[in-house]
Amino acid sequence: MQDHYQEFQRRGVRLVGISTDEPQAGQGLVERLGLEFPLASDRDGVLVRRYGTFDAENEIAWPSVFVIDRHGKIAWRSPAQSKQIRPTVREILVQFDRLTAAD
Repeated sequence: MQDHYQEFQRRGVRLVGISTDEPQAGQGLVERLGLEFPLASDRDGVLVRRYGTFDAENEIAWPSVFVIDRHGKIAWRSPAQSKQIRPTVREILVQFDRLTAAD
């Protein structure tokens, strides 16, 4: 996401990352990767469980992308099926463009 941050910014997209790591680990990641968007901590797993991205059998949260509309509702979601298979930036931007075109 960071590699395409400026493209998201030009479209008015606000990025927020959510991690199940401790806040200090998340801050270390922000610094190490030079992230320009915030990374929130969900260390208790409340959000990943609520939004169905927690794999209880393996006790991990799957990487997922949510596009939230201006009313705070989920307009599109793409939970990953594995750590390696994730939506592309292009797919995310297409969904955002569809959402803004509908407004």
